[in-house]
Amino acid sequence: MIVLELGELEEFVDLALGYGETLGVPFIEVRLEDDSVGEIRLEKGEVKESKALRDIGLAVRVIYNGVSGFAFTTRLKKDSVEKAVEKAFQAAKVGDRISTLRLPFAEYEPVVDNPPIPPIKLHPKDVSFEDKKDMVMRAHESAEDHGKSVTSIIVRYGEAYGTKIVVNSEGTRVKWNPWTVEIVCAVISRKGEVLADAWERHGGSVGLEIFEDNFSPEQMGKNAAKWAAEKLVSKRAPAGKQRAIIDNNLTGVLAHESFGHQTEADLMISGAVILKDKIGEKLGSENVTIVDEGVYEGDNADSNRGWWCPYDDEGVIAEKVVMLDQGVLSSSLNSRGTAKYMESKPTGNARALDFRFEPIVRMRNTYFTPGDLSFEEALELLKDGIYAIDTMGGQSGFDGTFMFKAIRGYLVRKGEIVEPLRDVAITGNILDFLKNVEGATRDFELHGGYFGGCGKSGQNGLFLADGGPKLLLGGDGVQFGGEK
Repeated sequence: MIVLELGELEEFVDLALGYGETLGVPFIEVRLEDDSVGEIRLEKGEVKESKALRDIGLAVRVIYNGVSGFAFTTRLKKDSVEKAVEKAFQAAKVGDRISTLRLPFAEYEPVVDNPPIPPIKLHPKDVSFEDKKDMVMRAHESAEDHGKSVTSIIVRYGEAYGTKIVVNSEGTRVKWNPWTVEIVCAVISRKGEVLADAWERHGGSVGLEIFEDNFSPEQMGKNAAKWAAEKLVSKRAPAGKQRAIIDNNLTGVLAHESFGHQTEADLMISGAVILKDKIGEKLGSENVTIVDEGVYEGDNADSNRGWWCPYDDEGVIAEKVVMLDQGVLSSSLNSRGTAKYMESKPTGNARALDFRFEPIVRMRNTYFTPGDLSFEEALELLKDGIYAIDTMGGQSGFDGTFMFKAIRGYLVRKGEIVEPLRDVAITGNILDFLKNVEGATRDFELHGGYFGGCGKSGQNGLFLADGGPKLLLGGDGVQFGGEK
């Protein structure tokens, strides 16, 4: 698949911009996207599904007296583009007559930029289908070789890349080339009535060379098979409140699902979340700091790049936002519309699933910052408890409650990992969780990729990343569901 240069397509951006000014639109924003996606799914050693799609479209948003009107078109012709502008303008004027909530845009200095992507060796557009198929085959074969009582092996590869340009009537013109890739290897083993599943995954805005270096398909397949086999002989997690160590993956999900959504300014404004009007309050221990940013540039950035998002879909620089600073709620995540209402500034958090949707407040790379403990030191401080790893899904409420099922876990006694566990379900409230964090490890992982993504307001599957260190949870611990 080849992504063409926008060249001739960009003229439609200027056409929409000029036509809006001709109509007397007070503010117009135009977003053009040229996206390519590809998937391979391997099951029972055979390719069961593959696809390669290209999606091009233009979105128009008009702001009129603090009310937005939105339209899009996939037909890049003069009449279609002009019609989209007219529809957006008309929608804004209709909204002006009936809207009870107005969010005038905060001022923002116009930006003109076309940032290069971070250095990588193998961009997915430059790698053949056969080479990508070979990667998933190698993971599948490795899982077969290392598995026990395996009933199912599914390996999936996914990629998305393209070009995005955002311009507006204030003079902003930014263009960038986002991309993400991911490999997931899932294994199910069975022994009698016990079914055990596990997976290994890696991805983000990285080059495919990452799967030849730190995260080879062979190692991913081996890990997934080994972990599934291990769970066949494991016992259920003990029920009740337990001290715990939460691994990097599960830490990231908690940062995103249970806390990050609470800081999205549109939800704060609506009063839907418990963190409304709590900025400046101490919510957790001094050991917890939570950040959301567009481009991760910390240690080991090559393998922890997450989701590369230098700008949001309003053309605002995707700034680093410290939402929770050593336990204190310090900032919300804002679009240009919510920033003025919140008496803050735009943070570059206005994002849309694609050109068919209007930007709303969304996260980018959300994570707990690392601490100064080694994993061995964290185990020693834990003494007795549970080490919970990754998650295979769950739910989180606006009241702060959460329930997640860890993929796997281990029982810890006297600072030593003693046996594997299964059915490790974790429940609690994020505010209680934050207060009980006694420390964080130095190691840091940021996980992004093609599969999954975030859902909000009907925009499901938005690319992003989350992560952090391992967190030591003391105090009253956290509630585990399992065997009493």
